[in-house]
Amino acid sequence: MTESLFLGPKLKIARAQHHIRELEVSLSEFVHHNPHRISIEPDAQGAHDVFCTFDKPIPDHFATIVGDAAHNLRAALDHLACDLVRRESGAPNRYTGFPIYEKEADFNGGVTSKLKGASRDVVKLISSMKPYGNSPLRGLHLLDNDDKHIVLIPCISVMEIKRLRIMNTDGSVALTIGNHRVSGNGKINAFGFNIPGGKLESNPQATFGIQFANTTAYAGRPVIETLSMLTRETAKVINVIEAFIVNTTQATK
Repeated sequence: MTESLFLGPKLKIARAQHHIRELEVSLSEFVHHNPHRISIEPDAQGAHDVFCTFDKPIPDHFATIVGDAAHNLRAALDHLACDLVRRESGAPNRYTGFPIYEKEADFNGGVTSKLKGASRDVVKLISSMKPYGNSPLRGLHLLDNDDKHIVLIPCISVMEIKRLRIMNTDGSVALTIGNHRVSGNGKINAFGFNIPGGKLESNPQATFGIQFANTTAYAGRPVIETLSMLTRETAKVINVIEAFIVNTTQATK
């Protein structure tokens, strides 16, 4: 009974995980097939900075994958709310949904109507999760809401340099840098150095990621890591409520 009760939310989470995997594959293919250049450019202080630029922009369909993942996670919580009402033989209405608010006072004022028909114990349990303020669930709600109004196009903005060597004019190694991780937008400013006539080795090793750019929540945060975190948080809510219902049911037998 419990498995069928939470089938909808679990299917939504599984779909979100599918989109996250799709995004990982798409990013890998983008980096592999899209020529990029790591270069050295002088700065205003007379030192040098290392930059990376790609010949082509992020594909537009990345935004739809991100939006679909966020929407499925948010929908999983609303499906959960509806299932909790049905469990008490109630009928969800247009206002039924998982309560997520900006402020605690707003949550306290809206949780009852959002979960009208659900058991008091479950409402109390959800209230203890505090899905408001800086909660990751609040961030998920904002991300899903953003996707309804803007295109969530991420940007290539995380670079980890596995190995990079700066060479002296005589060909000797002047500086070796490894496992250096930085963030930025567009061109990626990695670090500076001051080596007269220094040149970049021909084949530096680097990896890349994407981050949110134009979002209300999680702007500047890595996309795949953030979506994975939100998946875990959403699954945790469902698992905690499921365990509570199972334990309560067994205790009353």
